[in-house]
This record gives sequence, C-alpha cells and structure tokens, in this order.
Amino acid sequence: MQLNSKSILSLMLLSASIMSCDKKEDEEEKETPTLVISSTYDATTFNSHPVKAGVDGLLAVESELPGNRPSKTVTGTIEITASELKADYSVGNPSSLDMASVSFKANLENVIFPGYQKNSKATSDGDTINWNDLSASPNGGGSGYIFNSDGVEVEQIMVKGGFAGIAFHYTKNVLFSDLENVTLGQLDAALNLYGSDPTFENAKQSAKYGNKREKDGTKFHVLISNEFRKAQSAIKQDIKTEKVAAINQIMLLWEEALAAQVIYYAFDVVDYFSKSTLTTTDKSKGCHAWSEAVGIIHSFYSVTGKKNN
Repeated sequence: MQLNSKSILSLMLLSASIMSCDKKEDEEEKETPTLVISSTYDATTFNSHPVKAGVDGLLAVESELPGNRPSKTVTGTIEITASELKADYSVGNPSSLDMASVSFKANLENVIFPGYQKNSKATSDGDTINWNDLSASPNGGGSGYIFNSDGVEVEQIMVKGGFAGIAFHYTKNVLFSDLENVTLGQLDAALNLYGSDPTFENAKQSAKYGNKREKDGTKFHVLISNEFRKAQSAIKQDIKTEKVAAINQIMLLWEEALAAQVIYYAFDVVDYFSKSTLTTTDKSKGCHAWSEAVGIIHSFYSVTGKKNN
C-alpha cells in the first residue's frame, strides 16, 4: 500500500490526538488520588481550635439550667436573671451570641432570657402551674420543670434552640462557608459545636441525639463520625473533592438527626396527652417534650444552608 502526503499527515494527526488523550487521562488520574481514610481522628489541634471557649461557655449554661428545675434542685429553684444569661452566652471570642443566627440572637436577648428570668422567679417564689386554668398562672411556675403561663418550658427553647440557631448555623455559614478551603482548625471547631470530640465517645448537644436516632439501622452519630474522619483525611491529603463531599454529608446528617429527634419528641407528646386520665406528671412531661421539639424547629428559622430552606 502506498501512502501519499495527505495520508501520512492524517496518520500523524490521529497519533497525536491519541497521545494527547492518553496524556490527559494520565494527568486526571494524578489529579484525583484515592483517599485513604484514617481509622481515628487526629486530636493534635482539637483543644486549640478558634471557638473552644465559646463552646465551653455554652456547655456550662446547658449543664446549669437543668439543675435549677424543681425536680432536680436540692436547695430550691433560684431566679436566674436575663443579664446573667447574657453574660454566660457572651463567654469566648467568638461567644455563643456571636455565633448565633441574627434571628436566634434577637430571640435570646429579647424574649428567651427575660422569659426564663420571669418564670424562674415565679417558681422560686413558690408559684406552680395551674393546669386547669393556665391563665391563673400569669407569671408561670414549676411542676417538675419551669414553665411559663402557656405551659412552655423556656429552658428547652433556649438549650435545644442552640443546636441549630448557634451550632449548626455557625458551622454551616461561617466555618464551612468556603468548602474547598476548610482547615483542620475549622473542622475541629465544627466537631466541638456538633457536640463531640476526637474519640467520638462523648456525645453532647446535637451529638447526644445523633447517638440515639438511626438512619437505615445505623446511628447518625456513627455516620457523622465517619464523615469527620473522612473530611480530616481529605484535608491532610489535599483532596478537595473528597473534603467537600464529606463536609456536605456532615451537615446533611446533622440536620437529619435533629429532625429525627423532633419526630421522637412528637410521639412523646402524643403518648402523654392521649391518655384517658391525665395526671399532672403527664401534662408536665408532655409540655416538656413539646418544648424540646419546638426549640429545635424554631431555631432553624432563618438559618440558611439547611436541606429545606
């Protein structure tokens, strides 16, 4: 077979095209290495992340308030003032108030803090909820928990509200605002705000409920822990696609875990209030569960980046 100049040129162009494709594929393989996920989360920088003081302050408040309930206290319920609560939420730089969404911060300062002061004072003065006529308890009072005159436990609006209105919001919209450039320190901060640590054995705040609820037979906490390890490994190995994917899964699973807990509380409310004979304890526990659910749901209001905006 004889080759003319046009045939030779065509073969040369075809060969160059094939070599170019092979080279491109080789480069793509080099650009996307396989992620090796560590079996543990490296704790080296965990205690020096940027929001630790603020998280510690938030945890201190969340451990203090339950001890002030009539059913828990030994010396009696005390009045906790709005200014004291604001000071507690102002610990750290950034503080819990600094990390809160605009809506939740305004609610804390203008409604929740003053409301808790009013109700805790009423309870410390000896007032109790009149379940037969809530209007007869205008300042609120106690019945195992500290309620307002509508049967709402403001403590739960405050504490459970912090899961989304502070922790989820700050993680999603500040720490993870630039997914491709999330640092190890920001990931540590997110883990602490979620409510756990590098061992994943401690589960507080959102993590506490992620450790109780399941998705397809696996606890949310286990799934979220895996994604934190994956994200940290991806940061160390500089694989941005894997990092972004893991971080997006953390936030999705976190939101779903809280939603699952709301559903659980809703069943509690139904169980307590559907009894043929309601005791004071039933009413108290039913309103407690309702307040927990509302605390989570309400604090998601105006938080951007959630699954269902």
